Amino acid sequence: STGSMAGDGGGGSGSGRLSVAEVQTGSPLADDVVYGFMLQVLHPRLYDFEGHTSFTLTTYASDWSRALDHSDAMPLAWATAYDASPSYSVYALRGYPSMVQVDVANMIPFAYSAIASSVTILLRLPLDSNSSDPSVRARSSLVDWRVLAPTPYAWSFSRKTFYFQADDVPGTTADLPIRYPPFCPAVAPQNRIDFDGENEHRDGWRAGQVYGFRTQIQVPPETPRLA
Repeated sequence: STGSMAGDGGGGSGSGRLSVAEVQTGSPLADDVVYGFMLQVLHPRLYDFEGHTSFTLTTYASDWSRALDHSDAMPLAWATAYDASPSYSVYALRGYPSMVQVDVANMIPFAYSAIASSVTILLRLPLDSNSSDPSVRARSSLVDWRVLAPTPYAWSFSRKTFYFQADDVPGTTADLPIRYPPFCPAVAPQNRIDFDGENEHRDGWRAGQVYGFRTQIQVPPETPRLA
């Protein structure tokens, strides 16, 4: 196989966008074979989050509570840097391996089936409301956080179909510490769920526990690449 980075002068037929890599194979891909590739990338000074293609956990700053990553962190979404509630990705507390796990049960697009797919998200966060470290304890209280799905996806649930108790979410070890389910976004951006720190349950977060939720989401007909 051969490949080139679009716009890098590699002779490919790319569109000139440095974020696009094109790979050409010399033969058709066979069934039941695992393929892969490795490449090197340069990180930009600013992370453009306009067309993100993965499920992402972030915190965000609100007017009345202290976010996990505070005001000196780098904005994850540059487009939200001047919003009332910008998203952040540089955390003051070190995360665990496999901090976020996502399982979308059915990838059939909603446009073809008119049925939203079940999605389960597991979280193992570096939060501990009972920590002996005052700084950890402070940053584990009233945390504002959000889950962003890939740009074309749309959350599609009611409060009755948003499950966050351990008995209803396989793989969890404790109930998600929220008092009631979040609101499903009715207008754009519909790929975002916000969890307000004000809604945090008094039991708080516990170190080493696996939290999570299970609900529904509309899968788009196209592979998410652009906003």
